[in-house]
This record gives sequence, structure tokens and C-alpha cells, in this order.
Amino acid sequence: MRKSCILPLTFLVIFFSAFPILAYNWGIIRYVHSTTNIRRERTTRSTVVGQLKAGEKVKADFLEDNWYAVFEVEETIQDESEALGYVYAPLLKPSPAEPTKLAGEVAKTLEYKLVAREDTSYRGTSRMVTRVVVEADSIPPEDQLKKIANQIWESGNKGYDELIVFVYLPDMNIEDAAYAAGEFSPRGLKGFRIHDSALYGTKWKSLEQEREEAEEKRKEEKETLRVRVYNMDLDVDKTDHRRIRINIRTNLPSRTDLCIWVKRIYYPKGISLEYAGDIFSKDMAVGTGRIDLVVDVDDSVWYDEYSQEVAEFKGPIDPPGIDRISPEIEVTVLFALKREEPDSALLIPGPNGESLEVPGVDRAGNFTIYEVSESVEIPFKK
Repeated sequence: MRKSCILPLTFLVIFFSAFPILAYNWGIIRYVHSTTNIRRERTTRSTVVGQLKAGEKVKADFLEDNWYAVFEVEETIQDESEALGYVYAPLLKPSPAEPTKLAGEVAKTLEYKLVAREDTSYRGTSRMVTRVVVEADSIPPEDQLKKIANQIWESGNKGYDELIVFVYLPDMNIEDAAYAAGEFSPRGLKGFRIHDSALYGTKWKSLEQEREEAEEKRKEEKETLRVRVYNMDLDVDKTDHRRIRINIRTNLPSRTDLCIWVKRIYYPKGISLEYAGDIFSKDMAVGTGRIDLVVDVDDSVWYDEYSQEVAEFKGPIDPPGIDRISPEIEVTVLFALKREEPDSALLIPGPNGESLEVPGVDRAGNFTIYEVSESVEIPFKK
């Protein structure tokens, strides 16, 4: 009679627990709806070790601190050391994105709605600004948004010297910064840019996540007793005789509001003080470390206002006329911590600017102002 070999249950448990699990029924399958970074560790500060393209799927497991370890779908070993890396859990979806709707039979583009159109032509230059909202349930890839911008340019807008197409996602305020922007000349697309920072505070990007990340950075710097030096680099160029291009580069947090002020200095008769004639003034949010804009230099507004005041009050007050006008315009970029700023902008440099240690910072009590200026020669013209 053949003898059977029976191993104790305890031995079997200990033996097999020493090896990774070899199985196909572990983990969950997840999809990404847009380009997504894979990081070495469970934090946005960690090194990017790979990327998932829109539509790709992975196996996810070992959920911790709202981050998944991700694996190839065919991976059979349930061992975290075999992971490709880590992905922020909300970016992993249980199902693929719905197929993109067609806007026409030729080009596969997202459907969109034209919500605003404004003619901003100036002095012999025809310029049109359009704003569109795309129909999307997830953040579309850049090439799809670029197709929309090109489609608008081709739809009867090739004749403009300048065409600006601002692209918004659903539920974004079209009075605020756009998610994407395309700039066209009669020859075609000159530039196209994505502004991720425009999504903060909308349903597309969690404001709470931004606050948590800023708080983590703040704590980390405080623990290491390291003061980070923040800076703003300003570059101003003349693109033609009455127009300037302003480029700002900074390591201030995304969504930090900076005031951009373009002015011309003038001196009233009999007064030693200098005055500023406003040419342009606007608050703009930092996006991925930069702000770029073009400003038309038009002196007529401030000069006409001053002349009108002189005429209205002549007699009772008799305000002086203008003695001298500077041949230069001055561009100033201002960051003031007591202005309305997002939480992330206050958490890193500190609510009173404790971490702002750089030339250009002016402190009065607990009020901190950081400004940089640059001048460019453009003669005064009414």
C-alpha cells in the first residue's frame, strides 16, 4: 500500500509566506485620462520616474496616503519592490475616458462653444480675441486643444494681424485666466501654451491638495532651518515703436498674484514731486514660474484725464500744467503679502514674508512688499 506524505499546516503557511504572491487576482485595474507622472515616492516632490499617457491602464495596489503603487497590468508578483512607482490616487480612474466627440468629419477634435468675441484692434493692427469652452469630462490633451485653436483660426479668422484664442474647461470663469491660449498671425500659429495654474480652485484641481502641498513644503523648510530665497526676474523688450513684451520669471508659488504696472513719469509745473501716468495695471497669477504678456503703450488715456482735470478745476484750484514728461516708460512688478493671495502663496514665504530675503524687499512693520522695475525708452505721444 502506498504511503501518503502529509506536511503540517503550520509548515506550509511559513514556507509560502516567505515568497511574493504569484497570482493574477490581486490589485485593481485603473486608467488615466490625461498625461500622468509616475514618481519614485509618495509625494509630488519626489523624482518623476515615468509617465502614463492618456488612456493607458495599470495595476494599482498598496494604497497609502492617497497614493497607489502601480504595476504593469501583466505583473504577477504582488510585491511593492516590483512597482513602476507611485501615482496620486485621484488621477487613477476606474474606467477609460469616453471617446472624444467629433467636431466635423475631417478633424477629430473636442466639441466647443464660442462664448465671447472681442475686437481689440489698435492703430492699423487688426486684432481679435476669442474665448471658447470645450465640452470635456476630463482634462483634454494639449494636441486636442491646439486643434480647436487652429480650427477657429481657419474658420474665417485668417485675415486678422493677430488672433488670440483662449480655451476654458467647463465650469471655469471666462473672466479669469484660461487653461490654454493660442496666438496666431496671418501665417498661422505663433505660440500655444497650457496654464495648469488656471485650474486651481476649480473642480479640475483640488485647492485642498494645493494647500496641503504648500504646508508640507513650509514645514520641511522650517524643520531644516533653511530660508529659501525667492526672486522675480523681469525682462522688458520693445516689439515695435509703441508696444512692449513683458517676461517675468519667478520661483514664487503658482497662483501667486503679482501686480503688473506700466507707467510714465511726469513733472507738473512748480512741483518738485514726480507723478505717474497709468498706461497699464493688472493683477496676474503666476503659472509654472512665469508670466508673459504684451502691452500697447498708449499715453492718451492718462494725458487726457490730466488735461480734463486741469480744465475742470481751473479757477477754484488752478492746477498746474505739465512741465516735463519722461521719455521712458517704467514697468513695475509688485508682490505684497497683505494683498489677497492664495494660501500657497502665504504658506511658503510666510504670512509676513519671513522667507523673502532678496534685494527689492521693503518692510514696514509686518507689511512686506517685494518689487522689481525696469525702464525702456519709448517717447511720449498723445
